[in-house]
Amino acid sequence: STLFPYTTLFRSKISCPTLLIHGTQSDILLQHTVDKMAQRSNMDTYQMHDAGHAPALVDDEEIEHIYQWLIG
Repeated sequence: STLFPYTTLFRSKISCPTLLIHGTQSDILLQHTVDKMAQRSNMDTYQMHDAGHAPALVDDEEIEHIYQWLIG
């Protein structure tokens, strides 16, 4: 993956809890890259199955999921 060097940098520089919102229809952020990124111990992944690279985040269920993650 051409993004792999960036995922290594990403893992080494960010230490706070992180939520990766992944639109599974993305042709930019592929599942194997998400899997590499998710190897961080403080990263959670939220898969949006009917979304592309930039999910709109307008569905109440999506917003609630993100809200619940933020409040811990």
